Amino acid sequence: GRWPESELARRILREVARLTGADCSRPDLFGYSGGGQFVHRYTFAHPHRVRRAVLGAPGWYSLPDRKQRFPYGTASCEGLPDIRFKPDAYLRVPFCTLVGELDHERDDELKKNRRLDRRQGRQRIDRGRNWTEAMRKMARRRGLATEYRFELLAGADHSFGGCITSGLSGRVFDFLTAGLAEARTAH
Repeated sequence: GRWPESELARRILREVARLTGADCSRPDLFGYSGGGQFVHRYTFAHPHRVRRAVLGAPGWYSLPDRKQRFPYGTASCEGLPDIRFKPDAYLRVPFCTLVGELDHERDDELKKNRRLDRRQGRQRIDRGRNWTEAMRKMARRRGLATEYRFELLAGADHSFGGCITSGLSGRVFDFLTAGLAEARTAH
């Protein structure tokens, strides 16, 4: 089984492919804040549909831990009975996580509870670093050398505009285009 996908998303990808001639069968994904949460979880569920992913300051993460139920980990859950997270597949997708160096507030937008704070950290910077390291460790245990980056954006807090001013768009572009060069070289 598969996580239900939006017909609208499939139609948009088909239209982009038609208009541009681009191969949209395995797009690169970028999401900011809650969008970053969606991107990594979607990638975990459908790794065969994502080539590379960039996460901009997610508030919290699904860890690559089969002992914790989704969304805290990747063990199956009652709400998504048909989803089977396959680490050998999702750990092959390169990720770059970008967080503002001043994004350490525990504001109302940040999900907070003892479980998250203990396992992931108390704010977005620690949570991003810890998730990236958990991905690296799990990949290494499986003999994979997948690229996982964690980078801070100088002078930026959680404001999307501030992150753009601090170089977010350039770093997203660089990560995704580096992957395109590698893909062309491999073929």
